[in-house]
Amino acid sequence: MTGLAYDTLVGCLETTSERDISIAVLGASAALAAVLLVFVALLFARADSIPSEVPDSVGKRYRTAAMWGLLPVVVCAIVMLASYEWLFCPRLGTLRLVWRWGFWVETIVFVGYAFRSVRLLGRTH
Repeated sequence: MTGLAYDTLVGCLETTSERDISIAVLGASAALAAVLLVFVALLFARADSIPSEVPDSVGKRYRTAAMWGLLPVVVCAIVMLASYEWLFCPRLGTLRLVWRWGFWVETIVFVGYAFRSVRLLGRTH
């Protein structure tokens, strides 16, 4: 990569400190976990409110989707803790790697969960 695009990219990376990025990752992970917890709670509430005339398989699908929703929440919590602890001890490269690459893992797990939940809850049989 050369020219203006390269200069712009390098300039952006030079002016953004890792500390600022870690704080952004911490905030984004916390926000995502909060949204997920609300969604999981709504799924559990929906499963409990299904009338008894409806087959048990419907409620089970909602409970299953809710339970799997806890996986991305746990990944978010791990990334949050790693980025928070790294702020106090930035010399620990392991913590940096956890929040640096963990945010990507968190995003992929979240998107995978979203697609899986829609597919699971969208079934009619």
